[in-house]
Amino acid sequence: MNKDYLMELSNDSNLSIRIPKELRDVFNEFCKKNLLNPSAVIRSLMIDFMNDYEKGNKNS
Repeated sequence: MNKDYLMELSNDSNLSIRIPKELRDVFNEFCKKNLLNPSAVIRSLMIDFMNDYEKGNKNS
């Protein structure tokens, strides 16, 4: 998986997920306090998860 390629793709769609309202609020406040873009954090976490998962499955 090409992590750099995935990070450079244009942000042209939305992802709707169900999470507890309190988790959303805590996450948004954390991002605001640390000057982070919440969407960028989620994108990065998704890409890291897929990359790590793929690496783990190759070792199986």
